[in-house]
Amino acid sequence: MTGTRAPTKVPVPVIIPHEHGLPHIHSITMVTVLTKNFNTLSQEKYDEVVERLQLHQITCTCGHCGNMRKYGHYERTVWFCGYEVLLRIQRVQCTNCGKTHAVLLDILVPYSRIPLEDCRQIIIAGTTGKSCAPVQETNPYIEDGMVLHIRIQFRKHWQQKLLSENISLRGDLITDCFRFFGRQFMQIRNTPNILFSPST
Repeated sequence: MTGTRAPTKVPVPVIIPHEHGLPHIHSITMVTVLTKNFNTLSQEKYDEVVERLQLHQITCTCGHCGNMRKYGHYERTVWFCGYEVLLRIQRVQCTNCGKTHAVLLDILVPYSRIPLEDCRQIIIAGTTGKSCAPVQETNPYIEDGMVLHIRIQFRKHWQQKLLSENISLRGDLITDCFRFFGRQFMQIRNTPNILFSPST
């Protein structure tokens, strides 16, 4: 799970061949899988979730369902419980429109190395005047400057959103943020993100 530090590889636009031979450029979007209290992170656990996915049940942002296929990987690192976890993130492609989606777990914040729950606890501590020391002790990768950055980003991009829909930081942030805003909590970029709840 641990290793040397490597830069997070952010999804970039890719060229998808068009059925008539003309290339179309598509930005990678996201599918966030609802894992229901998934509290660990490793490549093995990530792969288990991906292998259980019923790709035919995922609806693309183009509106079509049943057209997803696996389509390569990219790497990103996440700071989780004191470990730097390197993940190979699965891409899936809609064969109808050619759009490619990165498959994420709901414990991740897109484009961030800091997990969702750590972000939540940092923000709760900030709004209640408490110390972030417990979070930083559990995850020593989170330095003071990162704590400040998370709080600034929350105030700038998310605080008013949550207030507008009466969403509690202690509630079901994942489901509520996808329902009202179409993205993961603390996701700053407007990249389309689909919440997918696997059938049991």
